[in-house]
Amino acid sequence: MEPASTKAVWNPKQTNRLPEPTTVSVSKQQEQVKLTWQADPKAKQFIVQKRQCNKDGWGTWQDAITDAKGNEWLDQAPSTPVAYRVRAIGDDGAISDWSKTIYLR
Repeated sequence: MEPASTKAVWNPKQTNRLPEPTTVSVSKQQEQVKLTWQADPKAKQFIVQKRQCNKDGWGTWQDAITDAKGNEWLDQAPSTPVAYRVRAIGDDGAISDWSKTIYLR
């Protein structure tokens, strides 16, 4: 994981915004999970977060990757239900809201 100082930080007053990633989907493939999405062409990297469900309920969101390139990402198949969401970042520092949450049970 990157140091906190290099991460994009959401600022509600920021005017250069990107649309949130759409058509987020997840599929389990043997021992991996494939997460895919569609994004604005100005988006150059993505932050993927996930949270897992355990006996006490849903955990907190954790950065799974902070510099994903392209429109897909592979994760190890979890043993418990998991939720994912994606945020886009542009070269000019523009940032999107989080995508809709997608669940894998």
